[in-house]
Amino acid sequence: MIKLIQKNLFSKIKDNDNRYKATKISSFIGYVATIIFLTVIFSEKLGGLTVALGVAGAGIAFALQEVIASFAGWLAIMFGNSTIRKIAFNWAALKVTLWTSEF
Repeated sequence: MIKLIQKNLFSKIKDNDNRYKATKISSFIGYVATIIFLTVIFSEKLGGLTVALGVAGAGIAFALQEVIASFAGWLAIMFGNSTIRKIAFNWAALKVTLWTSEF
């Protein structure tokens, strides 16, 4: 339906830039309207989908929590403040010292 409107209505626009912008805006509005329309139609069936996606996201976050924390730490060390970098390196050195020392 959007394509039909674009073909009939926008063919009367003479300037190529304005025709291109009007076509892009109407396509975006058409996609948004289609998503809203489908959401309203299938709203009862989307409850199970959102629960499934939420559980899957929580499972993935739990499984990757060490990877995410390690990556965040690496970013903090590499690109963070020099004070943060010094604290992280000192903490790592202290941890190694405690681990290797004999009691």
